[in-house]
This record gives sequence, structure tokens and C-alpha cells, in this order.
Amino acid sequence: MSRLPFLLVVGLLSFTVLKGQAGFKFNDVSRGVLSWHPDRDDSLKVTMSVDFRSWCCEWSNYGEPYRLAVFDSKPHLALVGGHQSRLSTYLNGPIQWREGGCKAFFRPGEWSPQHLKTTTNGLVFGDLELTFRKDVISALDPGKHHFKFWLAGIDVEDIVYFDTTEVSVEINIPATVRISGLKDLDLHYKDVSGRGLWRETNFCVFASQGGEYRITFDGGNNPGGDFYLKSATGNRLPYHVSFHDKQHKWVVSNKSGPLSQKFRGNPIIDCGGVNDATLRVEVYTSNLYKVPTDTYADTLTITVSAH
Repeated sequence: MSRLPFLLVVGLLSFTVLKGQAGFKFNDVSRGVLSWHPDRDDSLKVTMSVDFRSWCCEWSNYGEPYRLAVFDSKPHLALVGGHQSRLSTYLNGPIQWREGGCKAFFRPGEWSPQHLKTTTNGLVFGDLELTFRKDVISALDPGKHHFKFWLAGIDVEDIVYFDTTEVSVEINIPATVRISGLKDLDLHYKDVSGRGLWRETNFCVFASQGGEYRITFDGGNNPGGDFYLKSATGNRLPYHVSFHDKQHKWVVSNKSGPLSQKFRGNPIIDCGGVNDATLRVEVYTSNLYKVPTDTYADTLTITVSAH
């Protein structure tokens, strides 16, 4: 019997399983700065640049759809929501998100309504815009304030990946005063009564936190000097101004310059629709009889300054 030799070769096959890992991660959010001015509504808007990544796997170039939301405090679960009392108090209208040609609008505590698709390999650079309420901002003390909230994002393709970052907005409130509601005054000779001819106008003086202010009057016909109305032919008709608010009696002046009395402004930007400062322009009857019949005019500049 013969034996047949043979060789047995055992081969080992090695292999690696590649596991794709999706994710969502904030990289950077710029600090917002709001420098408020009572005459500029655009000063109530603040825009922050946001940089994050929403991807489907580490080794691919595919970005994932995502959603965003803002909260008063740090959320610990994805897709939580509900009323956010602090943000809702400060903000006017929805939050706006812009990224390339993509826009989304959502309110505090609500996730952006649609899945926002990245157009890159998952790297996203966009702008988050908040609009603050004028009545809330105008009621802040003059100075610097820091408003903070939390921005959250999720990757929403198959499995939810979730990240949050704290965002800071610096709100600068100057010591501000503002006049509104002034109207032109027309005086007619037929309305002369008693010692003179006069007209009044009520207007609003806003001051941050209802602070004090000084008021200055300057006549256009004679800047820095005595007040007088002037006709086209050059005739002059002297007049004087009187001013008061709800806390003070009348203060009278017949020449340009600041009044000696300090006054207190209204803490509401438009005085709540009730003008509480009064200006009176008056011409004495004795002076009316000294000038010929004609039309007399002047432009009175009124300046208020925080004190």
C-alpha cells in the first residue's frame, strides 16, 4: 500500500468593518452686540454668525438635514420644547435663520419647522437674527447688559444627534432722551385776549428710566439772543416761551439758552400716548400794537439733554 503525501494550507482572512458615525456639533457662535437708539428700529435687531457641522458619517462628504431651536436654559433632551418665558418676554416676533439661500423662522422653544438640508459636506455657516422688543429694551437701566440663551441643533436623518451651545448678547443702553409729538404753532391776531396772544403744544419727552433732563430753546431769527418773530420786510415782534411738565410749574424765557430748571422725563418711549410736556409761545398785546400788519415767523429749535 502506498501513501500519498499532501500539504494542507490554512489561510486566515482578516477584514475590517467600517462603521459610519453621523453627528451634529456646534463649532462657534459669535457674540451678539445690540446698541440701542430710540429713533432707530433697526437697532433692536442683533445678528450672530453660527458655525456647525451636521454630517452622516466621518468618512463621507454628505451633510445631513438639521433643525435648530433656542431655549431659556440648557435643554438636556433632543426635541424638547415649550414656552420660554424669558426669551418670549424680550423678543419681538420669530427668530430668523439664514444659510445660503435657505431661511427658517421659529419662536423660542419651537424647533425650526422644516428639516434644513446642508448643501456642503456638512459644514454650515449661517446667521441667526433676533429682534428685541422696544418697550422692554427702553425700560432697561442705562449701561451694559448681558442677555444669554441656549442654541440647540439636531441631525435628523435616521438617528437624532444633538448639541447645544450658550449664546451671549451684549445690550448697550445709553442715557437717552427723546422729543416726539411736537406741532407747529399758528398765532392769529383775532385771537388776542387780555394781555397777549398765545398758543400751546403738548409733546412727549422720553428719558431712560424716567431720568432728569434739561431743555434748551434757540430762536432761528436771532440765534443765542432774544426771541423775536420777523416779517419779510424785516420788522421784529418780540415773543417769549413758557414750559412746564406735570411735576413743575411754568418756567418762562425770552431769550435763547437752557432753562434753569431740571425736568423729569417719561420712562415710556412714547409717553404711553399721553403727551405730558407743554410749550407755550406768547406775544404781549403791547408789542402787537407797535408793528404794522404783516406775517411774522420764527423757527424755534428745542433741544433736550440727559442730566
